[in-house]
Amino acid sequence: MRKNPLFEFVTGDIRDNVLLDSIFSKYKIDFVIHLTAKAGVRNSISNPQEYFDVNVNGSICLLEARRKHNVKNIVFASSSSVYGNKTGEMFETDCANPISPYAVSKRTN
Repeated sequence: MRKNPLFEFVTGDIRDNVLLDSIFSKYKIDFVIHLTAKAGVRNSISNPQEYFDVNVNGSICLLEARRKHNVKNIVFASSSSVYGNKTGEMFETDCANPISPYAVSKRTN
């Protein structure tokens, strides 16, 4: 994939508005696939503030860049963690019962 001339891998922080603005300004973006998150249920318990900062505030930065550059379409990946300890099939219409800061941050988005 990285050898494809239409692909560019960018390393950065989703909370970096300057970086996001430069990416959205440089390319004609038709849609955003939002897979970014600080993952990890166990680590989120000891550092919930960092998880909310990256996952929630970072998503806000991405959404603002998308709005500013008039990108109408977005696909967002959530996490099964938002359903808590539920087993079996999960559906978007199921009641969420997040039991970790990570899961709450994903549910908030």
